[in-house]
Amino acid sequence: MRFLDQILSDVEMRIIANGYTIQGVLPDPNNVAWTYTIGLSKSFGLPELVVTNLDNHDAVVLLTWVIEELRDGASLDDFDHNYFRPVPVHDDHLDGELLNMWREYYGEEPTTVDVVQLHLGPELACPCCESTQVDLSDPKASTGSGNRLNRAQRRARKRQR
Repeated sequence: MRFLDQILSDVEMRIIANGYTIQGVLPDPNNVAWTYTIGLSKSFGLPELVVTNLDNHDAVVLLTWVIEELRDGASLDDFDHNYFRPVPVHDDHLDGELLNMWREYYGEEPTTVDVVQLHLGPELACPCCESTQVDLSDPKASTGSGNRLNRAQRRARKRQR
């Protein structure tokens, strides 16, 4: 069995069991972490959800809580914006690598469903990184971190001012 086939089989089992699954993409030197759902749209008529700039484990906790609330009748607009604000993901991001496993599993483009980013608010965003969060409603935004400054670079810039 190919590795991708095994992953897709795991995704299918979680969707069969729960109606959805949560897929994490680990950060690397060129990209921030992002985490997204697969199955919310097809199983429950909810938008697929994406979280960026948050550790995958913390993102799973956040997404699980939000999904439980949505399935109990809450709306994304009901949540306190100090935690996050829902923003629609621009279609340009859905043509790229953002939801690759979603695309592989369903065999269609994610532009066929609603996809919403939970853009972190001050309660959840790292204070030093809050201004550099990825906003996927902006077609020019990127999960790439190549143009972002690391902590030492930010400190050096502050000392120069």
